[in-house]
Amino acid sequence: MNHLSTLAICLALPTLHAQTAAPKTPPKAEPVSAQVAPKPAPAGLKIGDPAPAFKAARWIKGTPVTALEKGKVYVVEFWATWCGPCRETIPHLTEMSKKLGDKATFVGVDIWERGSDEAAIDKAVDTFVKEMGDKMGYNVCRDTADKHMATTWMKAAGRNGIPSAFIVDATGTVAWIGHPMAKMDIALDEILAGKYDIKAAAVAAEKEAVIAKERQEKQMARQKALTEVMPAIQEARTAKEWAKALPLIDAAEAKYPDLKSTLFYSRFLCLANTDEAKAQALVASNVATPNFGDYFNTANALLDAQAPRTYAPKALEIIAKAEALDAKLAPRVLSLRFKALLRVDEIKAKALFEAEQAKPEKESSLDEFASVIVNEEGLAKAWLNRAVAVLEASQKDPKASPMELELLAKAYFTLNRPKDAVATQEKFVTFAKAQKAPESFLKRFEADLKKYQDAAK
Repeated sequence: MNHLSTLAICLALPTLHAQTAAPKTPPKAEPVSAQVAPKPAPAGLKIGDPAPAFKAARWIKGTPVTALEKGKVYVVEFWATWCGPCRETIPHLTEMSKKLGDKATFVGVDIWERGSDEAAIDKAVDTFVKEMGDKMGYNVCRDTADKHMATTWMKAAGRNGIPSAFIVDATGTVAWIGHPMAKMDIALDEILAGKYDIKAAAVAAEKEAVIAKERQEKQMARQKALTEVMPAIQEARTAKEWAKALPLIDAAEAKYPDLKSTLFYSRFLCLANTDEAKAQALVASNVATPNFGDYFNTANALLDAQAPRTYAPKALEIIAKAEALDAKLAPRVLSLRFKALLRVDEIKAKALFEAEQAKPEKESSLDEFASVIVNEEGLAKAWLNRAVAVLEASQKDPKASPMELELLAKAYFTLNRPKDAVATQEKFVTFAKAQKAPESFLKRFEADLKKYQDAAK
């Protein structure tokens, strides 16, 4: 159903039974933020308001800022050691700081660190800053024990994701709030040049806040609906009780019409196993209008059907349409293309795999390809060995996600390496428990571990 590890799915989705779907319309490219709260607090600090007082517990790097002085422009950016997107944004801030020199003062404020051992947190923050070195070339401090900065700046502005940044102009007014990579440099240049329209920016920000609130409310309503209807549908699907699942899907769509695109996946699987003609008609209907999300969902469903190899050629046709529709989104269907090629043309699949190997690590989809291979049935051992090599190399990186350990353990077991499977799955189960994975998932992970242990005896 999904190329990610089981735990990745359960931690990423508010409801464990919802089918992951591509957006109905190509999404606007947005910078990535790490979230710490399910929803933002009501905004009380807005563009055009006086900047709150600046306070720090201790300074780690640079020149301490005891107060925001009138006549100076400040960029106050919030980050944390555990925040991956922050690590990507910090070098950009450094470049801006070097470019502007004394025209603007950049301050990175560490907030929202996890844990209760302050000494350990201080050590982790110091280590992080030291490791970043020249990439973090501006003033850095930690929030106070009473979380003054997190409360009076971030929470007050309704910001629940990091990195987040605030620009304070020379009058001491908050002139801009947002993600550091979201055109902050443009706003800062205009502020320094005296060309910035703060009133227009405030109006635009309020409109964006209203839109964001409406979008969030809609998402919450959708997730509530999914939580209500999906468990029964998923249970029927798992038991392959297709005739039972279809009426449940009908009832869910009748009650919540907005769920139709999400429920397409379940409906198709049911029809693919009960009525071939209706299954094909559903596919034709779903891709009748050019839409990336519909193309993605349809191809994904075709490749997950009961008789997947039968549908692979059709899936490739739809994938090609998705790629042609929007070149920027084409990488999102690359793993689907690879999965389909594994079933109909292994020579092309190998060529695609090798093409990904030649790409820089950040641009490569090899981890996704490895996941496809491990979860695909009936492949030659050569493919599994390729997947193992990718996953083992990935795990050598200190920053690698332990979520891939589940895939690696499964690959070892399939290659008749039960001892390696046991050792790897044990690490994964420990990680899953630390992440407080749902009990139903932990039972499944532990059942796999026992299966590997039995084989290793």
